[in-house]
Amino acid sequence: MRAETLGPEPEPSASRRRFRNPFSRLRRRGAAADDEPSGGRRCLLLAEPAHIGAVRTKLAEGGVDVVVVALDMQSLMEGMETFEPDMLVVDLPEAPTLMIEAVVSTRRHYPDVEVHVVMRGTAGALDEQAESAGADLIIYLDGEPAAHDDQHSRAVASRVERALNGDGIYAVYQPVMNLRTGRVVGLEAFARFRDGAGVSPLDRLEEAQAVGLRRELELAAVLASVSQIDLLPAAWFLAVNLSPATLLWSQFLDTIEELPLGRMWIEVNVRDEPTAWFERFSDLWPDGVSRPQMALDDTGATSASLKAIHQLEPDVVKVAPELVRGIDHRPDQHALVSTIGVFAKEVGAVLLAEGVESKAEADTLESLGVRLAQGFLFGAPDRLDRDRVRELKRQ
Repeated sequence: MRAETLGPEPEPSASRRRFRNPFSRLRRRGAAADDEPSGGRRCLLLAEPAHIGAVRTKLAEGGVDVVVVALDMQSLMEGMETFEPDMLVVDLPEAPTLMIEAVVSTRRHYPDVEVHVVMRGTAGALDEQAESAGADLIIYLDGEPAAHDDQHSRAVASRVERALNGDGIYAVYQPVMNLRTGRVVGLEAFARFRDGAGVSPLDRLEEAQAVGLRRELELAAVLASVSQIDLLPAAWFLAVNLSPATLLWSQFLDTIEELPLGRMWIEVNVRDEPTAWFERFSDLWPDGVSRPQMALDDTGATSASLKAIHQLEPDVVKVAPELVRGIDHRPDQHALVSTIGVFAKEVGAVLLAEGVESKAEADTLESLGVRLAQGFLFGAPDRLDRDRVRELKRQ
């Protein structure tokens, strides 16, 4: 069958990568090669133009019939509806966000279509993300990723292992205040590492990501954080941070019954492009599960942030610190925070300002309709015990 192309005809690739044909693995599961119907499986290929020719050839050699080639999400959805393929192959090494959106959307709208993602070279966290997004098979064109057995990688893996065993990670907690009442209403937990002298927690997460262990480390941080939740008054919430890949990870989903979700906020950073992963935050949680409040973190007045508020419908919108700093004498920042507030109000979300360092900033934010705030004005992140909880209750 002749393959159709939706969108502009791509330029032919100037070079061809030489590799064994891994696509022979893509024959229908449980069926011998002799049992394949004439023409093989029906495949939609979503790929960068430079890779289409080589991948389509290898698919054909593996008994897979490419019936349509898509170049973006619109043509992908049109191809699914028109050609009804039973397989999607995604080869987008330079467009990871589009890869995630394609996998998630196909899994959501066409659950019977198998999804296979091509990885080229060392993909870093992309294979983790593809798996969390719902890929059935990940194909490494350059061979399986090399084992992380150098000294640095072994040290990173050892730190993560200690964290998983509860020995190398702990949490510090920063209060969140109600600006109207001046009372603490909850705490945000931040991961800290016992062997992290001179290294930021973000660096630790990036190290773990490089060796394919970020999801494990994020989950360990959450478990360390919630271990102290019984110290909090029943009315206080506990906020933790998770990436979209960890939120959709099967091992995280296996632990949700162990988490006090009804007392938690889960924060997702807008920089992790959650709109590629989720239609709405509320769809994350199965029926019968006490759901947490979902917060959109580091929100600015950019089109991406405003789109995320509108699409995801978070319970809480956290205004990024760069819009908070000096807001008491910056009218332009007044307008930006007000714009965020309009979008938040439309979806019923509460505004929370991060990085508040002066009473003048807090007073200005309250006048702009911001209800909650956190920052060094109210307290730095610190360890938690009963004495500190009593002190916070007196604020």
